[in-house]
Amino acid sequence: MKKLRILALVMVFAIAALGGAYAMWYDSLFINETVNTGLVDVKWQDPISSDEGPNYTGYNNNVFGGNLDRLDPGNPNEAKNVGAKDATLADDNEELPPIASDNDPRAEDDVLNITLTNGYPGYQEFITTAIFNAGTVPVKFYLEAVEGSEVPDWMHVQIKNADDGTVYYDSIEGCVETSPQLDPGDCINIQIIERILQEAPQLATWEGSFKIKAVQWNEYDFQLPNEITSDIIAY
Repeated sequence: MKKLRILALVMVFAIAALGGAYAMWYDSLFINETVNTGLVDVKWQDPISSDEGPNYTGYNNNVFGGNLDRLDPGNPNEAKNVGAKDATLADDNEELPPIASDNDPRAEDDVLNITLTNGYPGYQEFITTAIFNAGTVPVKFYLEAVEGSEVPDWMHVQIKNADDGTVYYDSIEGCVETSPQLDPGDCINIQIIERILQEAPQLATWEGSFKIKAVQWNEYDFQLPNEITSDIIAY
């Protein structure tokens, strides 16, 4: 009889516990997250030459007419249409980090082709253009001459800010100024100036390239760590 009473008491507690479980009120919270990554995409815009072609094609054909070459200040000689400088845009074939979409807009208008025709000592003209941030991430720039295409000693090339005169590159002075930050939708006006110096040989040809690499602004001169640690959580 005693064992039966104990068993009955155990069953009462078990039923009570079960009833309590059914009676527990609750609510739940969920985390649903959608992640969309941004895009780094810069383009050249609207190149304009200070001396676009065509230049003259013979001593008796359009020597004085057309787009006249600029002379140095104080030069008393009459300006003539001797040289010419043209600029066109093209797409590049650079191998870039992968993009999820099949439609990759990053190659469009990435190449600025400049052609200087019939140059001579003292010839100095320029291309005015703009770098446009067509992406969704702020960027800064690295500017360098591509290996094997250094500027010859008979030319002077300068790349600067067309608005405030800041020099980003100078082939003689070796000046490479710190890049400005370019926010999405903004552009910076650039002037590319070339001068042929007195040491220039006749019938010479130089083919060179400069690379302006745009990187996300927070990785300019800084390597982001790839893992989460307590010391990099800033908030």
